[in-house]
Amino acid sequence: MTFDNNGTQYRVLLDTNENLFIVSGLTAGQEATGATIEEALQKFESIL
Repeated sequence: MTFDNNGTQYRVLLDTNENLFIVSGLTAGQEATGATIEEALQKFESIL
């Protein structure tokens, strides 16, 4: 899924091998992982 939040576009993926959610930016190539979507999104927002 692709989302747009405050002008930042990002994609949320689920790695079923590692059971991790991955949030990756569409423009800068930044990415963060977490056990929940919320955790991954918080980590992603902290690196912006």
